[in-house]
Amino acid sequence: MISVEPALFSNIIITVQRTNSLAGGSVSGLPNGVVIEGLKGVSSFGSDISEAQKEYELGRIRSALDRIRQIETQFNGIAGRWTAQVNQVVSSARQGRQQLSIQKLNEVKNAQTKMQQLVGPASKSFQDLVCALEHAVSSEGRESTEGSADSTSTVTERTTTTNSNQVLKAPDSSQDSSIDSKAEEVSPTPDVDLLGSYMSNYRFGEKLVVKKGADKVSRLVPRLEKNKFYFACGFEPPRVFRVREIQRGQVILYDTIVGEDVMLDSSDLKSQIQLGIWSLRPKNS
Repeated sequence: MISVEPALFSNIIITVQRTNSLAGGSVSGLPNGVVIEGLKGVSSFGSDISEAQKEYELGRIRSALDRIRQIETQFNGIAGRWTAQVNQVVSSARQGRQQLSIQKLNEVKNAQTKMQQLVGPASKSFQDLVCALEHAVSSEGRESTEGSADSTSTVTERTTTTNSNQVLKAPDSSQDSSIDSKAEEVSPTPDVDLLGSYMSNYRFGEKLVVKKGADKVSRLVPRLEKNKFYFACGFEPPRVFRVREIQRGQVILYDTIVGEDVMLDSSDLKSQIQLGIWSLRPKNS
């Protein structure tokens, strides 16, 4: 079995706790009584992560992985809501909907930068631990199936290949031609600041469009992939989401701001595509 270093657990505890407060203090005196401060609700994560580490040490690797993923999801939700609130303050000030002095606006932007510098390492720590635990789970699975019949291995391989190639096809409709024509238009890439805490580790990739192939079937290009991150302009405010499940005629997304799963049917997905969906790529890729 692959060993997971204890430091990977402690790194998350340290980096997450740092997001609980902002260096230099909170920013107050904003319209509608808004106060920008550290992330709220992360103080209990330390004990939760320690429990996950105990699960791992007891040999319950998959349980530890599931627990860490759940904590990561909660953390991303809290960070996403913080980013949305700050973006709303900045956007309202720039558009003149709310009166904000230049000094106060700069304080908000500085707080935004500081939080990005705190959330980035925390997100990276989660990714490192999840990756290590996933490798450990895979190793455990290989060891448990060693010596199985070749026929069983062949069936497993075929099943894995089928699942990994699963694609959400956009159903044919009278709107397909209009979407296809819009796919040819050049759309400006969204402001990178909209990525919020994800800006530290991700960059914009390709915009998703619907195209018809030689077989006359409409498909998303590039395709949606399970567990990958994307940015959607159609939500209010625009936000990052992760694909949870791809099913026939619908897709289940994890909304990083509200911290909940959202289901989009074919019609909803078309609307989001027209408004703009971009894939996100890790900066180190």
